[in-house]
Amino acid sequence: MSTGLSWFSQFGANVGAGGVEQGWFDIAGYGRQSFAYPDFANDILDKGGFQVNKCCVMCDKCFDLISNGERGGCVVRDSKVYVPHYTQMMKNIRKKRGEKA
Repeated sequence: MSTGLSWFSQFGANVGAGGVEQGWFDIAGYGRQSFAYPDFANDILDKGGFQVNKCCVMCDKCFDLISNGERGGCVVRDSKVYVPHYTQMMKNIRKKRGEKA
């Protein structure tokens, strides 16, 4: 299984397909892309590839959430849900460190 294909953004489907075709791996892995763009597999099949305006922007905020015990998701693409959690988490971290909020 490959990992890290989210990094290729809108080209991730092509990289994944090429890697499988070349025998480099059997399964193409998209981690954070699945948070930002949960319908990416449907778009590959139905539309022939990724839509760049839906792709992960690699901001790492999903990783910040998960590594701090929060529910994982895309802060950029699903901001109404995740910005409040992210903002509160960052306030809590600053408070723990003794920094001003």
